[in-house]
Amino acid sequence: CHQLIDPPGFLFEHYDGAGRYRATDQGLRVDASGEVLDAGSLTGTYMSALELVPKLADSPEVRSCMVTAWFRFALARDASDEDACTVSMLEERFEKAGGDLRALVLALVETPAFTQLRREGGSP
Repeated sequence: CHQLIDPPGFLFEHYDGAGRYRATDQGLRVDASGEVLDAGSLTGTYMSALELVPKLADSPEVRSCMVTAWFRFALARDASDEDACTVSMLEERFEKAGGDLRALVLALVETPAFTQLRREGGSP
């Protein structure tokens, strides 16, 4: 677990626990270099979080993950095999909108999976 989590975490060493930027920690120069492992197009070595952020914004893997996370949140469940077309359509709309989160949320609330959502007890 820590072999995957720690290396990209080092990229954020320039920021303290409150999120303030720091060039030194206890009098020593901060080394904010790190590595992302087993992450598709994001795999690689970076000198800081600022070098990784633009790649995250352009990553198809991150966009797919965003779609999945918002689907789960909005519908309070995981996507099933029957949701494959809906998830695919959401990924296409999100991509076409350049990763604009507003477009993803709008597309999501327009899906039958959302508009015909049933709560426990059968009421909408």
